[in-house]
Amino acid sequence: MGDIFSESKSYSGLGITYRKMNKCKESLEMHSRAIQIRTKINNKNGLAINYCEQSLTYYDMGKLGKAHTSLKKGLSLFKELNNKRALNLGKYEMSKIYFHKGNIDKGIELLNIALTYFKNEKDIPYYINCLLQLSIMYRQKNNIKSALASLNTAMKEAKGIKNDAFVDKILIEIEICNLVNSANGNILLKIINNLKNDQI
Repeated sequence: MGDIFSESKSYSGLGITYRKMNKCKESLEMHSRAIQIRTKINNKNGLAINYCEQSLTYYDMGKLGKAHTSLKKGLSLFKELNNKRALNLGKYEMSKIYFHKGNIDKGIELLNIALTYFKNEKDIPYYINCLLQLSIMYRQKNNIKSALASLNTAMKEAKGIKNDAFVDKILIEIEICNLVNSANGNILLKIINNLKNDQI
C-alpha cells in the first residue's frame, strides 16, 4: 500500500503543478488518476484534496458546473473528517463559483460563514481574502456602502500585519468602488436633466 500511496501523492502533486502551468487537461488527468487510487485505498483526506484541486482546475477552465460538482464532493469529505479549516477554505472557493453562476446572494452567504471562521481563528490573510471577495460581490449588487465597509475592515487588518500586497489590492478595489459610485451619480444626474428637459 505504501507504494500505491506514494504514487497517488505524486499524481496529486503533478496535478497541482500542471494547473499552475495552465495545463488544465494534464492537471485533470493527474487528479483523476490520484482519485482512482485514493478511492481504492480509502484515503478520504487525499480524495477530498483531489476533488477540491480538480474543482479549481475546472474553475480556471470556466466549467462552473463541473467545478461545483467536484468541490461539493470534496467539502462533503472534509465535513465527514471534521476538517473545519479545509471546509471553510472550500466555502470560500464555492462562493466564487456561485458568484460567477449569478447567484451572488449564495456567494455572500458562504463568504460570511468562512470569514467568521477565519476571523475567530485569527487567520488574518484568509480573513482579508474573504473581505476582498465580499466587497466585489457587494459592488456587483451595487451596494457600494457595504463594499467599502468590507474594504475598510480589510485595510485595517492588512496594515496590522504590514502586508503591502494586500494594501495595494484593497486600494485598487476602493478606487473601483469610488468610480462606480461616481458613474452611478453621473447616470442619475443625466436622468434628472433629461426629465427636466422633457418638462420644458
